[in-house]
This record gives sequence, structure tokens and C-alpha cells, in this order.
Amino acid sequence: MHVLPLRQGAALAPRAVVAIFVAHTGTPFIAPTEIVAALFDLTPAESRVFDRIVGGQTVAETAAALGVEASTIKTHMLRVYEKTGVRRRSELQQMASSLIVPIAA
Repeated sequence: MHVLPLRQGAALAPRAVVAIFVAHTGTPFIAPTEIVAALFDLTPAESRVFDRIVGGQTVAETAAALGVEASTIKTHMLRVYEKTGVRRRSELQQMASSLIVPIAA
């Protein structure tokens, strides 16, 4: 079981405060990036940036790895923050880590 906090007034479910994912132990692993992308309607580029940033890469490292300018990464990060309802990288990383570690198995 995984619990993901939702931002207040999210389009998916305006009054919901969390999304709960329950799966059998034999269910194939779904990466947190895929879950967040589906829940918050991230574009493929935003998903790639999300994945690298929550993985600990800096803006410069992410830009170099994706072959774009740092300003592009910052723009994608701002959109990810807006869509997920977080204000800081640490909040984004906390949300991603809550998806990686099951609350109950």
C-alpha cells in the first residue's frame, strides 16, 4: 500500500487529500515517476526532470544529461512544483520517497 498526499483542490479529485494505491505483492513495480506523471498530468519532459531531480541530480547535472539549458530545467521544475502543489525540491523528494517505501506490505 502506498499513500500519496494530494494538493488541495487537485483536478483529479477536488476534495481528496490523499491517493491510496493497493496492490498484490506480485504486482509489477511501477516507478514513482510514472505514478506522479499520471496523477499530476506531467508532460514527458517534466517527468524526465522530476525523475532526475528527485534522484538527487542538480539543475546543471540534469541539464547536461538531457542536453538542454539550465533555464529549461528550471522552467520544467516550476511547472512540476505547480502541478504537484509543492514549493521546494525537498517536498518533491519527500513525496517521491513516500511512493518508494511501502507503508504496509
